[in-house]
Amino acid sequence: MEDALQEALGTKVLQPTGHMGGGCISHGQSYDTDHGRVFVKCNSQLEARRMFEGEMASLEAILKTETIKVPKPIKVIDLPECSTVFVMEHLEMRAVNRHSAQLGTQLADLHLYNQRLGEKLKKEGSTVGKGQGQTEVQFVDQFGFHTVTCCGYLPQVNDWHSDWVSFFTRQRIQPQMDMIEKKSGDREARELWAQLQLKIPSLFCDMEIFPALLHGDLWGGNVAEDDSGPIIFDPASFYGHSELAVLLLCNLPVPLMQCKLQPAVLSRNTKQSPSQNHRKNEVYWFPEKQLVCIDEIAPLFKSSYRHIRSEPFEVI
Repeated sequence: MEDALQEALGTKVLQPTGHMGGGCISHGQSYDTDHGRVFVKCNSQLEARRMFEGEMASLEAILKTETIKVPKPIKVIDLPECSTVFVMEHLEMRAVNRHSAQLGTQLADLHLYNQRLGEKLKKEGSTVGKGQGQTEVQFVDQFGFHTVTCCGYLPQVNDWHSDWVSFFTRQRIQPQMDMIEKKSGDREARELWAQLQLKIPSLFCDMEIFPALLHGDLWGGNVAEDDSGPIIFDPASFYGHSELAVLLLCNLPVPLMQCKLQPAVLSRNTKQSPSQNHRKNEVYWFPEKQLVCIDEIAPLFKSSYRHIRSEPFEVI
């Protein structure tokens, strides 16, 4: 594999550094090359190229905003023995400690970037678009993304929609409900979902929601820091509702994944990006958070979440 990787990268030097990384989906290690140190993620599953291409597009989109640090993506490569690798910049990362408040501020800057860009272009009389430019960031006036992204192996189709409710229900919740029903035959969830679809628009009534570029899979395992500040990685980006962005980071209903960063991140994120939409009834918002959270992770962790999956449906 290393010979093929060396050829694909066009480097005379490909020396393992001993830095290893990865999670339950992919594994990786760092190499020294002629062009500097890189981190190489490897996966042998059929879905690997789609997964890595979505991650690369997400990193490129976030990188262009210059709001928060991410590894610079380099190349997705198919190698012999049915492996696909994703080569990116190597970063010396550690768990977030010193820079948790800065993480909140920079996440808010990321989420506000598109809105601020739109306001700037409006003042300048410029036109708007619905996708990423090749050399610069364009204002995006719809919800979605220009390519499929993945949470784990789960594909997220990001077809463009003009409003958040349509995107949220059709591109996020409905596919997860279809998957849950197919794999578990959960009739209760299907029946509750049929009722809930009618109520979802009321959760967002009187709310002006601007498309915000989101990390898309933001939880404690996908944030880190180095000496310069916070880092986010492993994104599955799309343009969506900014308040959804800290969902997995701070609202997972599972103690194992509760993030100790919650107070600092939320405090600075709220200060930097205060909600313009004061809700009359918070009970509708928290179940909506749990609903997304559980439906995103239930297909990944199978029956472990069955006992809590229906709670948000029933509360709403």
